[in-house]
Amino acid sequence: MSTHLQYRLEREGHHSVYVKINNETKKDMFLVKEDLDHGCWVSKPPPKIPAGDFVEMATERRKVRDAHATVYYKVGEDGLPIKFEWKNGKLREPYYNCDSPDKLYMVKFTTGLGQKNVQVYFRVLQLDYVL
Repeated sequence: MSTHLQYRLEREGHHSVYVKINNETKKDMFLVKEDLDHGCWVSKPPPKIPAGDFVEMATERRKVRDAHATVYYKVGEDGLPIKFEWKNGKLREPYYNCDSPDKLYMVKFTTGLGQKNVQVYFRVLQLDYVL
C-alpha cells in the first residue's frame, strides 16, 4: 500500500528519491544531522523515529545536478550516528549506502527503481550477541 508521499512522488516526482527508515530496535532513534547538495527536500527527515516505527522522507534533483542527501540518526541517547546516504539524478546511476560504525546495529536496504523515481527502504536491526 502506498503512502500519500509515495503516491505524490509517483505522479509528480522529477528524479525523486523516496526513503523509508524502519526502526526495528527497542530504542528511539534521533536525528543528528542532515545534508542535501544540489536538490531539495520534498519531505524532510523528522527529528525522531520511535522504536518499532518508521519515518518517510524524500528528495528531488534540481536542474541538471544530482541530488545527494546524507542523514545521520543515532539509536538511543548514547549511540554512534548511523549514516544513510543516497544520490539520484538524470545522468548517473542512483547510489545508496548506509554505515553503522558501532557494529551493534545492522542496516539492510532494498530499492525499487522506476523510470525516474526511486524508492529506498532501510531497516535498522539490533544485533544480539551471546557471550
